[in-house]
Amino acid sequence: MSRPAFIGHGLALLAALAGTPAAWAGQDGRVFLWEGDGLRLETAALPRDQVIAFLLARGFDSDTAGAIAEEGCIFRSAIGSFALAPGEGPVVVSLGDWRVMADGQERGLRLRETWAAEMARRGADPAAAIALEWALFPSEQSFGPEDYNWGLLSFALPPGTRFDFIFSWRKGQSEYSRSFTEMECSP
Repeated sequence: MSRPAFIGHGLALLAALAGTPAAWAGQDGRVFLWEGDGLRLETAALPRDQVIAFLLARGFDSDTAGAIAEEGCIFRSAIGSFALAPGEGPVVVSLGDWRVMADGQERGLRLRETWAAEMARRGADPAAAIALEWALFPSEQSFGPEDYNWGLLSFALPPGTRFDFIFSWRKGQSEYSRSFTEMECSP
């Protein structure tokens, strides 16, 4: 069964029980969830102060951490397979195909390769830049039955921007696309 879902404060309790701070459920508790056609995607905006704290703890200077939080529109996310039978799949996501619609314009996500170039341009500490790269989802990933990954997605929009998010994936030879509407970057 395929279904989009909008989960509220109940996920905050689950996150707390799983050892994740409840505040990471999203700045306003809004979590977007899709489960169907082989894919499970859960995502929620991270407050900018949490993004800054995360980056400072990994060795970024305060100016660079602040710029990433300001420019990034960072969401914590879990992506993986959903209800795949053994031998079915794999589920393949290519973040370069994922789109954002904001203010009447379509754009892509800011991928780890783009962030790596930006960190080199800024002269960021190499160890900090690697920590950011590893925190961001790979640009392409395959998932077998029960596979998943947790990480960050960067929508590269200004704080408080409302947007629609179109995501796509392949399962075996089939292609799928769905969207979340009225998402919002942390103000």
